[in-house]
Amino acid sequence: MEGANFELDFVKKSPQATLPAIITPEGKLYDSTITVIDYLIKNSPETAKVGKRADPELLEIVHADNIDPNFFMLASRSKEELAEKNKSVPGDFLRGRELASVLRSALY
Repeated sequence: MEGANFELDFVKKSPQATLPAIITPEGKLYDSTITVIDYLIKNSPETAKVGKRADPELLEIVHADNIDPNFFMLASRSKEELAEKNKSVPGDFLRGRELASVLRSALY
């Protein structure tokens, strides 16, 4: 929420600065929702695996590069709703990203 994914140490490990991101003990980077989920499922204890995996085609559509994964958190239907969102998590999220981006720009 505070934009830690834009900090220099994180960007060095994951140049896209996206979340979620996992670096395995072997040093392999998984930095998309789909690859992180696949890694977690494949490496979770057998007893933790329940249900079945979502349709891969649907996952690809929902996580396509042209879809903003934060859209539903940030979208609003009115000025009043937008003002309320600005006072809570969505507003904190955007302020953290902007601050981190400014700090990151200053470092480069």
